[in-house]
Amino acid sequence: MALTELDESAMPPRIVHLLGGLRAVDDRQGKVFVQAGRDCKFCEFPVPNYAKLYAALRALKLETVGAEFVNDHSYQGLDTPDWQCAAPSGQFSMRLERHAWADVRHAAIQDRNPEIADGAARAKTYVDLLAVRIFQLSGEYNGCLRAWHLGAGDPNGTFFENGFVRNIDAAIHAFAADAASLRDLIAELVWRDVQGEVEEVRTLGTFLKRNRDNQDPLVSEIVAEGQNGGWIKQLTDLRNHITHVAPVGRGHALHFCEARKRNIGDIPDIPTLHYPLLGDDGSILEILDSSIDYDDAGAFKAAIREYQNIVSQSIDALQYAWETVARLVDLLGDVRQRAGYRTETPHLTEDDIVNVEQL
Repeated sequence: MALTELDESAMPPRIVHLLGGLRAVDDRQGKVFVQAGRDCKFCEFPVPNYAKLYAALRALKLETVGAEFVNDHSYQGLDTPDWQCAAPSGQFSMRLERHAWADVRHAAIQDRNPEIADGAARAKTYVDLLAVRIFQLSGEYNGCLRAWHLGAGDPNGTFFENGFVRNIDAAIHAFAADAASLRDLIAELVWRDVQGEVEEVRTLGTFLKRNRDNQDPLVSEIVAEGQNGGWIKQLTDLRNHITHVAPVGRGHALHFCEARKRNIGDIPDIPTLHYPLLGDDGSILEILDSSIDYDDAGAFKAAIREYQNIVSQSIDALQYAWETVARLVDLLGDVRQRAGYRTETPHLTEDDIVNVEQL
């Protein structure tokens, strides 16, 4: 039966994760609520056709990070959330890429090619992990925003911190680690399976050194993006700074989230969360002087003004992670196409069923 022929009333409820920590909740009861929690509902609108909800959200200038499809098991805590990470294009392409690499792995196992099977298994796993990292980061954003909105913070205030901020820090660390690992795997697969090289390359750094003058379109794209100004270089710098210099939330004088207001349709002043991660050019944010005298009102106000200037020109952590993951997955798909791997989808029959009593 085609998707358009499905009974709309039979479709599962959805919790759509949006940038800024907001949620669009389609409970299949006739309305969609934009909220930070059940006790933080900001606006509502009639439920559109099931497949058109994401377009309706884009019309309100709300970006879909991903969606949880609620079922009885996940709702009762008997299963993990049915989470699908969306791409900035509006497509759930990560799920398709994950399945494609699973088919590459299965075919390689049938062909008794352990190198390709191992690479495909790692590719599939990193796509899975990065989808989870976005889910975790979005969840901490939502908790942080809700706690600020319901807490004692000044509704007109700009900067704040609560217990969720450290969890945001941790989610950023996990994202950076797995994203950098996928970055290195992409370099390894291109070197071996696209370029056909025998000598082993396991890291992007080695890949860049050995391909400075390579004119292959895919190789030259990776080399260009791995240089200053490229998005792969931005990821590398962030990961290296976190790993080798200092963790995010490293205890400098000011480490806050920012509450930003925006309009949703005709509803003004809906709060969203902004966590400053990088400069607007992708650069690492400068550490402010940690010796601020908090008893000196003038010095503290000056520090706040300086911090405001930095934050106003910063890239948000969730948006950066979400967009970077999408770029990595798109690049991984390009590698898969160029390498020309054979694919085979597993098909289970009665012959594959193991009868435990006969063991």
